[in-house]
Amino acid sequence: MKAADDWTGQVRLNVLTPGRGYSYRVRFGRGGLSARGSFRTPPAETKAASVRLAFGGDVAGQNVCRHAVEGFPIMDTIHAWRPDVFVGLGDMIYADNACAPAGMYGNAQLPGAFGPATDLAGFWAHWRYNRADPASQRLLANTSYVGVWDDHEVINDFGPLTDVGSGPPYPPESTSYPSGCRRSSTTHR
Repeated sequence: MKAADDWTGQVRLNVLTPGRGYSYRVRFGRGGLSARGSFRTPPAETKAASVRLAFGGDVAGQNVCRHAVEGFPIMDTIHAWRPDVFVGLGDMIYADNACAPAGMYGNAQLPGAFGPATDLAGFWAHWRYNRADPASQRLLANTSYVGVWDDHEVINDFGPLTDVGSGPPYPPESTSYPSGCRRSSTTHR
């Protein structure tokens, strides 16, 4: 793992006990950054169990971004509920928006060093901005996460026939898929 990869990696864990809590600590290099967290494995397939589920979406869009002092305070509220799973119901970034120093409602917010994303680096900049929020980090360090995409992870009203914008920075006949994938050229009727 390295900074260029946002300190991300994967570790496969095998033979975990169902319905048990685990704690972890990750270190990045000798004497470098470290992080702690916890998770709980699902119950055995044959055992009924209750699940504390929280869900949300639409984060940092339309210039309603990270508050300059409080960040995303809703994330601490969700974390305090101690859900087993947090479901991000889409628009967990607004790749087609920017975050200015003054928010839509005139509040001071942390500006993003990005505009509407037009390439993979732009999409990652939006994710880094949202995930740099300390409250979001606390929630995600201790809660399982299931992500669901919606349109703003790419562009407003994104869909099979509308993967490009009507004007700059999305020129006609170019795709706005973050990985550079193109949809089929088949005409839909």
